[in-house]
Amino acid sequence: ALGYTISIQERKEAELQLSERNLMLKLFVDAAEVAIWDWDIPTDKMSAGDDFAALFGYSSYNEVPDLFTEQMKSIHPEDIQRLDPVIRQHLLEPVGLMDFEFRVRLKNSDQYYWFNVKGRVIKRSKTGKPLRAAGIIHNIQKRKEEELALAKAKQLAEASVKAKRKFLANISHELRTPLHAINGLGKQLQQTSLNEKQSSYLKMMNESGEGLLAIINDLLDYSKIEEGKLSLQSISFNPSTVFYSVFNLFETQAFSKNLSFKIKTIDPVLN
Repeated sequence: ALGYTISIQERKEAELQLSERNLMLKLFVDAAEVAIWDWDIPTDKMSAGDDFAALFGYSSYNEVPDLFTEQMKSIHPEDIQRLDPVIRQHLLEPVGLMDFEFRVRLKNSDQYYWFNVKGRVIKRSKTGKPLRAAGIIHNIQKRKEEELALAKAKQLAEASVKAKRKFLANISHELRTPLHAINGLGKQLQQTSLNEKQSSYLKMMNESGEGLLAIINDLLDYSKIEEGKLSLQSISFNPSTVFYSVFNLFETQAFSKNLSFKIKTIDPVLN
């Protein structure tokens, strides 16, 4: 009798390594809450596991229609129209990753949930005809709901900003009308015969009116800043005139509270 023995150590080590890789891949897939799918394109048959079935409300994959065209019937009609030409185009391309988002109706439910599919053609014929594709799928409903909530919050924020701008524009218009009248009457009053004290009071009143008008303009400038439409101008001014205007504005309030309020010295360079 003749016989021979060979070492299968290398084969066993290779099988062990492959088993370890498969285990690590399963752990990764489970942790990422995704399911793996495999599509035999010529026969249209889909292969997947129970984790794939569970995503769509089935207890096992045996309950899931195994043809790709049958599974596509659960996709939202609007998404079907969008995805069908994209998938066909991808099958014609030699390289590239499929990355689709669409809504799927779960088993015994009228509600649609958002899913994401990633995959690619992994086998082609010698002539380039697609034979097999594989990839992953996972539920992204929570992410979509968060995106929707964020979009609504953004819309509310934008509506709030628009309402604020409208309010500022309206209040500015309402304030400007009587303020222009006050300033106009003040300038006309300056043309009449006034004693020194009356002239001083009138000057303070006119300067206060101009200051209030400047504040209203600043409110409108704030809206322009938000819109990025504010343009700056370089205008010469006399600092000492500004100091005296501020002094006149607060002089009466200071004296009414028995406070000493005066300008001692202004550098001639500022005149």
